[in-house]
Amino acid sequence: MVLEESPYKLLIGPLFNPELIGKYNRDPNIKLFMPRSFFTQRFSYDIVYSWENFSHFDKILEALPSGWSPDLVIWWDILYQGLPPGIEQCPYPTVLIPGDWNLAYLTTLDFAKVFDITLADTRLMRFLQAAGLDSVFHWPGFSFDPATMYRNPESEFRYDVSFIGNLNEAIHPQRSLLLDQVLALQERYQIFVQQGLWGEDYRRVLNQSRIVLNYTIAQVMNMRAYEAPACGALLFIEEANEEIPFFLTDRQECIYYRADNLIELLEYYLSHEPERAQIAEAGYQKIQNFSYEKQFRRILEMIPEILPLAEERKTYRLKGQLTGLSQFKFRALRQFIASQPEALQSAIPILYEALNQLQSETMDEQMFWRLNALGAMLMPLGPVTEQNRKEWELAKRCFEQGLQFAPLHPIFHYHLALCQEAFHEIQKALWHFSRCVELMAGEGRQYLMSYRSFILPFFRSRGRELLAIEWERVSFELQNDIPALDDAYIHLLMSEIWYKLGILLKKSDQREKAFKAFENAYLNFPDSRIFIPWIEIEILLGHEDRAWERFQEGLKLQPFLISHLERILTPYLFFRNFNEIQVWVARYQGVFSELSALHAICQLLLLTQSKSFNSNDLIVFFQVEQHQQPDFLERLRFLCGDHPSFLSSPSLSALLHKFTFAWSSSLEKTPRLAPDSGLLYLQNSEEAQLKILEQGNSAGEYLRSLEFATDLKLRRLGPDLIPFQFLGKDEIMSLSQDCSDWMGECQSVFLLLADTFNLTELRLFLSEYEKHFAQNSEQGCLIWTTEQSGSCYLLCEELIAESNLSILDEKLSLEEQGALLAAVDCIVASPQNAGLFYLCWGLFQAKPIWITQEPAVEPWPGQDFWAFKQWQESDWQAGFQKYSQLGSWQELAKKQAHEIGSAYMQAGEKVLNQAFWKVRLDQLGLLG
Repeated sequence: MVLEESPYKLLIGPLFNPELIGKYNRDPNIKLFMPRSFFTQRFSYDIVYSWENFSHFDKILEALPSGWSPDLVIWWDILYQGLPPGIEQCPYPTVLIPGDWNLAYLTTLDFAKVFDITLADTRLMRFLQAAGLDSVFHWPGFSFDPATMYRNPESEFRYDVSFIGNLNEAIHPQRSLLLDQVLALQERYQIFVQQGLWGEDYRRVLNQSRIVLNYTIAQVMNMRAYEAPACGALLFIEEANEEIPFFLTDRQECIYYRADNLIELLEYYLSHEPERAQIAEAGYQKIQNFSYEKQFRRILEMIPEILPLAEERKTYRLKGQLTGLSQFKFRALRQFIASQPEALQSAIPILYEALNQLQSETMDEQMFWRLNALGAMLMPLGPVTEQNRKEWELAKRCFEQGLQFAPLHPIFHYHLALCQEAFHEIQKALWHFSRCVELMAGEGRQYLMSYRSFILPFFRSRGRELLAIEWERVSFELQNDIPALDDAYIHLLMSEIWYKLGILLKKSDQREKAFKAFENAYLNFPDSRIFIPWIEIEILLGHEDRAWERFQEGLKLQPFLISHLERILTPYLFFRNFNEIQVWVARYQGVFSELSALHAICQLLLLTQSKSFNSNDLIVFFQVEQHQQPDFLERLRFLCGDHPSFLSSPSLSALLHKFTFAWSSSLEKTPRLAPDSGLLYLQNSEEAQLKILEQGNSAGEYLRSLEFATDLKLRRLGPDLIPFQFLGKDEIMSLSQDCSDWMGECQSVFLLLADTFNLTELRLFLSEYEKHFAQNSEQGCLIWTTEQSGSCYLLCEELIAESNLSILDEKLSLEEQGALLAAVDCIVASPQNAGLFYLCWGLFQAKPIWITQEPAVEPWPGQDFWAFKQWQESDWQAGFQKYSQLGSWQELAKKQAHEIGSAYMQAGEKVLNQAFWKVRLDQLGLLG
């Protein structure tokens, strides 16, 4: 078909895909523009501009061909495409086509007042007209491209029901409730729910689906409403959709559903294939009338009607007779900044200039409004960095200046608290957030309506957060009921502030207050994101059963919270609610990859309970899971480490312990591990991967890793399957020169692991140390701390006058830690957490230790070997007297080290079972 040229000259953009207007993109009377990006490399445009120095709309007009003037300038999308200031001065009639307006209604409303014409879907048109705009015309913003979305006659059905789209529970809370119903049908039907499919993969799934479910966020036609029938599927769309009747008829070309009849309709049409196929065919035929090209042709057909009105409004606009132009310049700049990250750099000089002008103005309410607007726009997205620190500091200064002149202004308090949070000024942020809450409960609420366009994070969210979406929703649904709208704004902002308070209080370990803050946030607005940190606080407070009830409550509100399940699971909750968990995980593991490991753990438990279970099943299972999920064993250890079904099974018990294998061919020929083997101490689980030693590695042929945080959590410390040794004397690195010189001057040295004690215990230790060794320069005490260095220095200044003492406040590598332990004569530490690891390390090297209590976790191979009681002395004074005879307790340590070492060497090879070896060796590719 040969298209007639457009009778009108049109300047259109930013058009990320020229196919949105079909073959008209090659019309000589139509010029397309787009900022330089991926799209400008892929498609051809008449005008391509850079974000750099893109500070005014005139920059686009200056790039027009000489002598070519448009009849209309069409700006396509106001949410994601940055429109620089100056559209209100455009010398040509202007048309706005908003996109995803429901995520930015206030911005859309601001620009619809300035553009001469707005083309909107039916719902937006209704709201804009209710706001007093009379230059709004109906035109749907979405469609489909027949060249990329088409029916494939050779495709076979693979799915009974499919949904492909955004699964963000913040953006689509209602959608998740519907999909939860659909996923419950998986036992009887093939259900496919996924996000992030594009192009050919997306089209293929649509072609393979009998029914495609759609739920639109704005209750108007979206792209899926066109694409599903265009690919031959039967479209299911919500009955509340206001625009679908203009395109497809219920029960003839698609199906309209409600939440209360969705499952009934799905089951009916899946059991009545001829009827389903007939409606799908009718929908396919009908939707061909609404391709992008045909939809754009309707714009051309509308121009004779809208152009006279556009010319009239242009004249009115250029005379400067639009109301609110002074504030619109700020709102236009806000849209420009919020649309694209790249736009901020072009806007910063404009913001600086406006800020300088503001300093000479009189302090009045208009000045406060502009000061807040500039501060909010200056605030960068993300944390403070060297690159954006200046903007953060300027924004902070704006709000501090505002509070100097208006100390009771809640919005300044709120935004200043956001800045302080970014700068980690936690106590200050807590105060200003709290002050904002107090003021908003009184007369401070009067500011919300006038400041609503410049309150963070709402104007910058672009649909990423539920509160921001709700902020926009109430803005259009309640715009003609100001008291109700004001109340809605209050509750939303209060929910955001209480949530922020909860997060900061949680970080400050003020658990009871954090719990109350999250509760207040929820009472103001039930945002699903509140539940997870709220539940985490419940668990920290020891209320695991109540936490689980709250999680169930959250799932009723937002089923997609299930994707965060592993974040709140404890071993107790996992096994207590195992049946319920495995049902949920089986339903959703194909939707959320975050549940894959949990699904595998549930499968493993069911596998081990099977009567036919054998080690070959285990080997195959772990070959698959460990390949797909490298951290699978880490998660398994956490959830199942203490469960009887694992502890009673040698094969499974072996898998609970963290190992790093460094393999060499000589190891296979060595019946017992070489005595110079080394311990590789890893800082995190990501490092603990199977690996092959490089040639010439001096650490030995076999390395065993231990991560104390994980092993202690599982109530075990040590290498209970394989013996480990420490670095040989010739392999230990030396300490720093200053530390070595100081230790060389001492006859004996206590090593105090200060981070394992509280300040009261440290004070008592140092007081007694000063009493006993004030006149003994040959006795030294080395305090090693990385977390309490400031407190230790203050305590030493206060308590130590004459005794010989030094502080080491550096983080040490493994080799340096080994050197430190090898050099001292006694290790003093609390035998919990990391302290227990170092004490066991010391005993293994025949170093005397001093503890004030027994460890809560008993390291393998048991209390008899470690004999902690003989090293325990809770009274510091008695302890110094007891250990005054260095020689006797060094002999005791040597004897104990020999017993522990023998136990490890004898038990290691016996406990390590065949299944474990097979899995590990196969992962290394060493099995045929």
